[in-house]
Amino acid sequence: MDTALICGVKATVARTFAERTRGLIARPRPADGEGMLIEKCNAIHTFFMRYPIDAAFLDREGRALRVVRNIRPWRFLVWGGFRAAKVLETPASPVKKFWFFDLDGTLADTDGDIRLAWKAALADMGASCPNFDRDFVAGPPIEEMARHLMPETYTDEFGAELRRLFGRHYDGDGFPTTREYPGVIDRIRELKGAGARVFVATNKRWEGASAMCAKFGWNDVFERLFTGDMFKDDPAIGKMRKPELLSYMMREIGARPEECVMVGDTENDFEAAAKNGIESVGVAWGYGRPEELCAATRIAVRPEGI
Repeated sequence: MDTALICGVKATVARTFAERTRGLIARPRPADGEGMLIEKCNAIHTFFMRYPIDAAFLDREGRALRVVRNIRPWRFLVWGGFRAAKVLETPASPVKKFWFFDLDGTLADTDGDIRLAWKAALADMGASCPNFDRDFVAGPPIEEMARHLMPETYTDEFGAELRRLFGRHYDGDGFPTTREYPGVIDRIRELKGAGARVFVATNKRWEGASAMCAKFGWNDVFERLFTGDMFKDDPAIGKMRKPELLSYMMREIGARPEECVMVGDTENDFEAAAKNGIESVGVAWGYGRPEELCAATRIAVRPEGI
């Protein structure tokens, strides 16, 4: 059997009927970072297994649909769903200890309210951005997106004023069109139940992010909120981009890179994770383009795949 790198795992690929039927049965426990990919499979059993396994059910493109952890030997049936086309089996591993979740496009669909506040702020400034509807993406810092949208006219003073006016509109509107993505918070509660510590890590402004956490009851779910501007008035720290934010979080909570996971929807999240040496999960329901998701360690199509 040949091997392939799937979701960061060096996997032996089982393609024939005999290979797929046997799977990992009666085989030595794979080393850390190794496993078996069983093609044309959406359900497994663990009869005759010698050790517990984790199973990631994938679609045809290799994106995670469902992850089932610590499946003990002699389980009769574990089903991945109708859309599952293959399953990646690895030795059972403990759930990562620290989970960092992006907000916009990961926890909630915030795009509508963000766009409205942006347009109101630009109107207050008398600024024109003809390609706004086409080119705007929620998630990156305000200054970074403004520089992308208006490279010829952008200045630091413009960015600061845009941030101020955006906040005036956004913080006071009550987020009328923002909606939580179904199933995401339920999955996060499951991770907490398995012993994980969960945090919000966002480029969103502190005022807007904290108000949103309060509105949706997330303060009872997450241990703490971290934003890139939470220390903007502290000259020793200042505003932080996502890589610096994750680095600060890890120091603050005493986390090692191998203990952490960043869950997000855009390359901004995945690049920040990579710069800090931590694993990343790209969620397919957010604002990231397919080519951006490829930068994540693995992709989750549904919340169960996180």
